[in-house]
Amino acid sequence: MRQRAKASKRQVDEPVEELPIADLAQPSPVAVIQRQEMSACVQRYVAKLSDEYKAVLLLHDSDGLTAKEIAHLLQLPLTTVKMRLHRARRQLQAALNDACEFGRDERGILICEPKPEDS
Repeated sequence: MRQRAKASKRQVDEPVEELPIADLAQPSPVAVIQRQEMSACVQRYVAKLSDEYKAVLLLHDSDGLTAKEIAHLLQLPLTTVKMRLHRARRQLQAALNDACEFGRDERGILICEPKPEDS
């Protein structure tokens, strides 16, 4: 208890300018873990897509390529790339809706909880 009292006293004695300030722009450790878990969940369902859908989805959403750039890269018509991207997103959304319940936490951040499996 004496050590705690000394530590508390030291913090109070420091000038305000020298006290550490939390960086509000950085997410909290809990938020980081939730994002990692959500990302891992989504990645599992992306992996289940067919190769043709997975390729355009990852090139567009992860790598930031435009549909036109993807069409050139994969040597496909632009309409085919757009169709595959749309269908990949629809399939991913359907799979996630079947497996997960989405909501918002107390801070308004989107969260995903696995639906209970029927026994």
